[in-house]
Amino acid sequence: MATEDMAGGATRLRVVQSVAGRFIDGRHGDRVGLILFGTEPYLQAPLTADLATVHRFLNEALVGVAGTQDRYR
Repeated sequence: MATEDMAGGATRLRVVQSVAGRFIDGRHGDRVGLILFGTEPYLQAPLTADLATVHRFLNEALVGVAGTQDRYR
């Protein structure tokens, strides 16, 4: 996710944050949650109607929080 191979030199994480952020912004009246994946899933935010907090957690997500995927190589 830290690899800069997307258009304009963006990392995969930045692209996901942008796309998922737009998705969250369009969810009016819905509940959303956020799960980060690495070697294990990590519940960053349970289902909630507090979209601003989930959006903030998404923007603050870092590569490696849920572990690396090295063990699968």
